[in-house]
Amino acid sequence: MSRAVTTYLAFLGVIFASVAGCGRTQPVQTATSGERVKTLEARVARLEEDYRSAAATRDQARRQASQLQEQKTQLEEQIARLTLALETQKVEAEASRAALAQEQSQLRLRTNERDVLQTRCEKLKRGLQTLLGQDEAAIAPPTTSNGGL
Repeated sequence: MSRAVTTYLAFLGVIFASVAGCGRTQPVQTATSGERVKTLEARVARLEEDYRSAAATRDQARRQASQLQEQKTQLEEQIARLTLALETQKVEAEASRAALAQEQSQLRLRTNERDVLQTRCEKLKRGLQTLLGQDEAAIAPPTTSNGGL
């Protein structure tokens, strides 16, 4: 039962507040309706100008956003191209390094072969000189001590 009483009292409070609010009189307007219309027209004109300005700013921002999106796309494409070129150059550089290492290895091998052949040539030269010396000694006429023939 107390619940019904509180609900009833709340309902009466809402009705009292409504009646009190509606019973207030409007403040007396000192301005005439012509002046009010001019004021409202001026306000509408300012709001329309603000709207045009905001719309122009919005359109400009959209154009800039579109341009920035295009730039972003172009830069992403450029990054992709440059990345591909970089990867290609890395592969080429690695191939060049491998070829250089192979050529250096071949150079060392050829240098060793040259050194071995040069050593053999020196030994052959010394051997030939020894043989020539022996041959000349064998061919050389004996020296006579008589003084002539």
